[in-house]
Amino acid sequence: VSAPSPLDDADTAACLSVLESLINHDCAGPFLDPVDAEALDIPHYREIVKKPMDLNTIKVPGWVALPVLQPAVQRKLEKRKYNAISDFADDVRLVWMNCWSFNGPPESCGGAPERSHVPAHESCAAVSRMAKQLSNKFEMLFKRKVQRPQQTRA
Repeated sequence: VSAPSPLDDADTAACLSVLESLINHDCAGPFLDPVDAEALDIPHYREIVKKPMDLNTIKVPGWVALPVLQPAVQRKLEKRKYNAISDFADDVRLVWMNCWSFNGPPESCGGAPERSHVPAHESCAAVSRMAKQLSNKFEMLFKRKVQRPQQTRA
């Protein structure tokens, strides 16, 4: 059995387009880079979030230079770590799932700012709602830009 081949250039470009839209979204701030549990004084973060993921870890730095990116970070798309578009989608969805695991879902977050890994002026409910907005945008863009074009090429 041969190893699965990485995404082709067309699929990678489509995934990148979706990712850039998310990175440039007004709500993207808390999800751009890995959570620094030590700096944010939330040592329990890694007890709750077992598989951290953020948008810039998924990003391809060589395709489009965005000022928010740190080129030294190894990116999964650049390294062709995805063998299927579903693997890419799973990682993007993991960003939101981690947020909701740590902060609570947007509809039931209530008043538990001590659980939040965001600055004091941003409540956990606000961050969870931001994740929900980005999740909705991702699902719409993923369906339009990635899944549908791939089906027409098949």
